Amino acid sequence: MEQPILFEESTKPYKGIILLLMISYLLLIYGVVRQVLYGIPLGNKPLTDVHLIIFTICLGISIFLFSRMRTTLKITEEGFYLRTIPLISGDLNRWHRLKEIRIEKYSPIQEHLGFGFRDMNSQTSYLAGGQPGVKLEFRNGDKVLLAARDQEKLISILNKLKLIVPDYDQHAVN
Repeated sequence: MEQPILFEESTKPYKGIILLLMISYLLLIYGVVRQVLYGIPLGNKPLTDVHLIIFTICLGISIFLFSRMRTTLKITEEGFYLRTIPLISGDLNRWHRLKEIRIEKYSPIQEHLGFGFRDMNSQTSYLAGGQPGVKLEFRNGDKVLLAARDQEKLISILNKLKLIVPDYDQHAVN
């Protein structure tokens, strides 16, 4: 039987980034049309027409997939799911596998190079902007940092599950 979802949050790429990619792609299409139809080469060392068309199609598919991407965090009594659709399906991370859970402040730009789903520095991070972050360390050494937009609700759910102490402010790192 499937566990009821206690907390769920989903994030998408910023629309400004998608808009910038789309404008750049339209400029590329303009260059492709100029080269293929009018014979004006795109750059000093242009690709062949076939290679340019293949590159343009692949880039278009990549931009489309990026624009459809979203990261979802779901918390149940059993554990949590961290999925990046359409790339990573995400398995259940069970609470009993945790070694330690801490509440700490983090710097998304300095430590993780921005917001969103990050998998770097031997740590997986779901960063949607909330402070402080919830750092989970598993018995096998894996680390996960969760920072939801509604961080108070996330911490409240973890308190109800008796995973962290209620007075988390005393344990936050400044």
